[in-house]
Amino acid sequence: RVVRSEKEKRYESLHNIIKNIKNSKKIKDFNKMLSSFEELLKAYDKARGVISKEEKGVVPRFYVRILVEMEDLINETWEDSAGRKSMSKVNGKSLGALRQKLRKYIRENMEAEVTKLRENPEGEEEEDDDEAKDDHSDQEDQEEPVRGDRAASVPKEKKSREKSTADDDFSDDEWPS
Repeated sequence: RVVRSEKEKRYESLHNIIKNIKNSKKIKDFNKMLSSFEELLKAYDKARGVISKEEKGVVPRFYVRILVEMEDLINETWEDSAGRKSMSKVNGKSLGALRQKLRKYIRENMEAEVTKLRENPEGEEEEDDDEAKDDHSDQEDQEEPVRGDRAASVPKEKKSREKSTADDDFSDDEWPS
């Protein structure tokens, strides 16, 4: 049995729920996202005492970030009326319910934090080293779909290197042009 502080337990539960939300975001499963969102609110409510004690009442950045990401995805999906109509009935209803609950929660509880994050999305992390490491592992999870873009950038670098070596070869070999 491992002895962990209350902060570690609460933050781990929050991170696990956020991980589930990110997975449901990838597959656009709004039914699962809705239940995970409600679970996240309960877990955050339980962690509120730890947060007020340890973080001096400042809402953790990873928590606000997932709210912003969910809101962006929901708004984007909501605007796509053709895609919304092609959803299953359960998924469509869950999208509407999640949209309402998330908007209400942000409006009543997190408006200042969300606007601050939207103004400065790459702001300084004000967390302990443990949470910063966890946050970086979450960012790695986020970046998995983007790896295709990364792979595309690697050949460009190789091409530029090949060009520079090719230019050097031309000057050294003195080929006729």
